[in-house]
Amino acid sequence: MKTLIFCTSYFDTEELYLKRYQKWIDYYNNHPFTNDKKMYLIDDSSDLEVMTDDVVHIIKEGQLGNFQETNKINLYSFNNRKGLNWSHNSANNEGWWRSFCASLEIAEKYNYEKIVHIEADAFLISNRMFDY
Repeated sequence: MKTLIFCTSYFDTEELYLKRYQKWIDYYNNHPFTNDKKMYLIDDSSDLEVMTDDVVHIIKEGQLGNFQETNKINLYSFNNRKGLNWSHNSANNEGWWRSFCASLEIAEKYNYEKIVHIEADAFLISNRMFDY
């Protein structure tokens, strides 16, 4: 089954990118679970200049149709930041909803049959979870 794996992201320093998102990329990129899957960071308009990994294919908002295929690791970046309003729970945040809706748009554009969201600070180790 063609599967899209994604996390949401926002980073404004190289340190944050390396400590959270680069670790997520490295862990899942080298895991057998993702051998036949594409990974996306759905990004809230981060400073992409701080990225140090050139293996990540960057897709700017509005460019989805410009690519016939995507790389194994992709970053889809919105043009403007919505951020999170911590006075509301996550389910009521516009930025959170926008990112999750973008996963549907990506899935439709590239014919994914399944979408899996994995938090950027989550490192799954259960075989039962991977088998699902």
